[in-house]
Amino acid sequence: MRAALRVLRRRFGPERPVVVTHTDLPANDFTRAEYERMMIPSYPRTSAELLAPFGPQKKFSGLRAIHCSVTAIGDVAWAQYERDHDAESLAARRALFFRATFAPSLARGLDRVSDGDARVAFVERLEIGVRRRLVSYLKAEVNFVATLALEKT
Repeated sequence: MRAALRVLRRRFGPERPVVVTHTDLPANDFTRAEYERMMIPSYPRTSAELLAPFGPQKKFSGLRAIHCSVTAIGDVAWAQYERDHDAESLAARRALFFRATFAPSLARGLDRVSDGDARVAFVERLEIGVRRRLVSYLKAEVNFVATLALEKT
């Protein structure tokens, strides 16, 4: 698993941003300032990195870490693609995942964030653009789930 994290860091750098590209949306859909706010930095951490603030006693700020794990999870959409070879369906599944996971945060970069109709339209166009781009990205993804259980001390 550490090897997989090293590969991700080599490929994307220590900060792995989720970026909306100009190809994901129609021209003039948002301003340059809005585009620059549409980034979600992420950094895949090891268990040791997650536990670092807790020190050797596994305590920090009134909390004690009682469990920590980082697990690679399977790519369910890819498994389905291997069965049916339907690239459109794979792209649609991944675009829906992207929409549910990242689109609300990306939409907060809009100047008109309080305009519900504009936000919904942006998210719908974003999903279409991501799906269009992903239809040619036929590779299994590696995703990680980190679990950190804490108790009050």
